[in-house]
Amino acid sequence: MANVAGAAGKLQVSRCLCETGHQRYHLPPTTTIPFDHHPAPVINAIPPPAVLPDEEEEEEEEGDGSADSDNDDAVGLQLPGNMDLGAGTEGGPGGALLDDFEDSDDDQASETDTASTISEQVPEDGTPPSIAPSRLNLTALSQVHNLYFAAYRNQIHVSRPRSCVAHSLPSVPDFVLTPPMSDAGRRVNGALDREFAHQVNHLITGMFGEQEILLLAYDDGDVIGYYTRYLQAEVTRREAYSYISDHTVRPFFHENVQRSAWGLAIHQVSRAIAVGSNAHEATVFLPALSGRDYEDLPSPWPRGIEPLYKTVIRDTQEVKKEGDVPYLTARQISLAMGRRSNNWRVVFETGEAGHNIPNLAFSSDTAGRVDKVVAVDVRGNLWLFDIWQLWESPQRIPGIHRSRIAPNGILPHQTR
Repeated sequence: MANVAGAAGKLQVSRCLCETGHQRYHLPPTTTIPFDHHPAPVINAIPPPAVLPDEEEEEEEEGDGSADSDNDDAVGLQLPGNMDLGAGTEGGPGGALLDDFEDSDDDQASETDTASTISEQVPEDGTPPSIAPSRLNLTALSQVHNLYFAAYRNQIHVSRPRSCVAHSLPSVPDFVLTPPMSDAGRRVNGALDREFAHQVNHLITGMFGEQEILLLAYDDGDVIGYYTRYLQAEVTRREAYSYISDHTVRPFFHENVQRSAWGLAIHQVSRAIAVGSNAHEATVFLPALSGRDYEDLPSPWPRGIEPLYKTVIRDTQEVKKEGDVPYLTARQISLAMGRRSNNWRVVFETGEAGHNIPNLAFSSDTAGRVDKVVAVDVRGNLWLFDIWQLWESPQRIPGIHRSRIAPNGILPHQTR
């Protein structure tokens, strides 16, 4: 809000993103930052490589149509000192272990499957990209960086709002992220498109420990996570050096839930991820965080091909024994999970009473640590899954969307 300042009588305007940008990059107030409307002069920019005569003629022919459409994208800006926008610490317990977990995840996949190719751009004819129909939320704003994400079928368009006043977006994204498909995803038929199953159903941003992440749910069951600091670094790289046309950003998290994935939840303090799917299940991923040596629990898998996550399945009656730890009781599994010295995948089944789970959330205890998963299915059932007490049966509150309060205060399902 604007107001008049006392004796000076000058109009005072509240702080905006432009001022934050100047402070972040230690720039003088007279310098325009790259994502403002007006292009700023190049500051210590490294010139692009020399252009051969033939290439120069081709560039002149291509540039006749639009001379000033992307001036702000061509602005070069070298940050002072040795500032690294991609640098950051995980912080909290298990930060180093998460870095190791990220590296190990990259090593397990091939170069073509793990790397996210961002060379694919908007069609040259200017036609807008198509949006996958009948999905959930397909847009998100970063709460840490000046970034906007929008899902178009299997791709994520990453853009930086150009004005701190109008918050206008460019007609062409700063780059297009194309997350890879997992091997498990290739075997899953999509619920909405069986021919092209690798399309985004839902995306969210949230804090995962001390770092913000972008989390994606796909129709082929893939669940993919990126640290937004790396996406921010890629946008900054392209702003500073416009001749860079291809680069890779790797996901730190890439798993599959065997059926179409929909509901997503992130817990900041406990660093947990929950996914609701059309398998009538809620799946919770708990990466190792203890900071101690990895606890080598016996596994039925041959050495060398053991999956990254140990799987425990909890149905409405008991803990199933066909998981990765069939020799432990429910209480022993819960104690092992609480130590967070292994990567755990906990699958909560809803049974015949449940159905597809389009949305869910975490609940926390009084100390702020993750406690339960709260999920809703398409039948209107509300489910409460206790993560740390697997011997407790899931709680179901039936038919919440059909409930109507009668004059006597009795709900319809209480009269049956």
